[in-house]
Amino acid sequence: MAKIDYESKNGEIYHRKKYLSTVAKMDNGLANDPIVNEILQKSPFDSNAFMLVISQVKNEKNNHILFTSESAKELIGYKKHTSVYDFALQLDKTLHFIGQLELVKRTEYEDEHGKHRINIRRQHLFSSSEVDFSSDDYICDVQLSKESIPYFNNLKRKFLRFSIKEFFNLNSKYSRIIYIWLKQWRTTGEKSITPEDLMAKLKLDSQKSSKSPASLLRTKVFPIVQEELSAVFPEFRIERAKRNRKIVKYIFKWTPEDKNQDVVMPAILENSIAIANIRTNSNMSDASKYKALDRYLGWRLGTAKKLAKKETQTSFFVYDAKRKEKDSTYNRPDLNEANKIQEEFLRKLIALYERLESDYLTKEDKEDLYRLKSHLTFVETKKKDKNSVPKNNEIHMPKKKKILDVSEHVNLFNNFDTDGF
Repeated sequence: MAKIDYESKNGEIYHRKKYLSTVAKMDNGLANDPIVNEILQKSPFDSNAFMLVISQVKNEKNNHILFTSESAKELIGYKKHTSVYDFALQLDKTLHFIGQLELVKRTEYEDEHGKHRINIRRQHLFSSSEVDFSSDDYICDVQLSKESIPYFNNLKRKFLRFSIKEFFNLNSKYSRIIYIWLKQWRTTGEKSITPEDLMAKLKLDSQKSSKSPASLLRTKVFPIVQEELSAVFPEFRIERAKRNRKIVKYIFKWTPEDKNQDVVMPAILENSIAIANIRTNSNMSDASKYKALDRYLGWRLGTAKKLAKKETQTSFFVYDAKRKEKDSTYNRPDLNEANKIQEEFLRKLIALYERLESDYLTKEDKEDLYRLKSHLTFVETKKKDKNSVPKNNEIHMPKKKKILDVSEHVNLFNNFDTDGF
């Protein structure tokens, strides 16, 4: 990351983002517009870059979004062996593609004379983009058109809110499209769609395939969507409603989210929830669950099943035992991160373990739960001690005028608690 946190352009100062936001907000109308669907149809890199840019718009006072290619690469996690220079080149191509897309609003109406009229308005989301290859960290400057800022900032109507890290973890374009669609109904827990509308949303043409739409969706789309979205939506499932043996709609169901559910969480909590969502999904076979774990954890297909069958696998939360550190406090290696997270997230992690305790946790997991609770007690005690001790170890005595009134016969040593001191 660069040390300088500002840029000067045309006499104006624009602040460069030191820390990139991981929460994206988008107006529901835009989320359902063909322009977003067009972006989601592209490669994961292209849609990732778009989501990364729009997530930086929040609370910006101007329409310039500045960030380094290095920080973007780190967040997206794009091919670690790829150089920042090559990443910046790819990012420039993506921003060029996105900048050419137009948001089209078509309005039809009748004028005062009863004549049919049509109004077509076109606008670009981004007015310009720049990747500065003369700087060591390849500064990116994306300028949104002023008309498009209300789609991402100061949202007052219905809008979509999601974690871009969660989005980045989805590899299939079908999963990404359905994710953006369903996240608009995250607190409802159910959304239905006709086969025709779903085919159009996914841009699937049954005429180019020997399979029927229902067969195409069943074999090509639903398996991977079920596996990838089961990590995101608890008890995720896809049901079919029939009339006269014909499928008339598909119903996507899941356990509704709380309205104030966390969007940004520490990795250990986020991963634990995702793994629990997959392994406790009653609508999936064991084979599908193993595939879902491989997809979520970025493992080669078959790895999760292989690890789960090993004697060294002692946790409900499948992990690679090779990663276990010798001096690890916990049986599950990545739980060491729990010692660094905030108290509120530590409590939520413990609550997750407690919810799973009776039906799913192994003996080793229960030992880890005991250690997590012990760490929480330590955090609470430390917090209590910190609040009870005055800052800078100063002893705050009553004001002078209150203790030097001799008529009160005040004894400065009354109630002196040596243990507390």
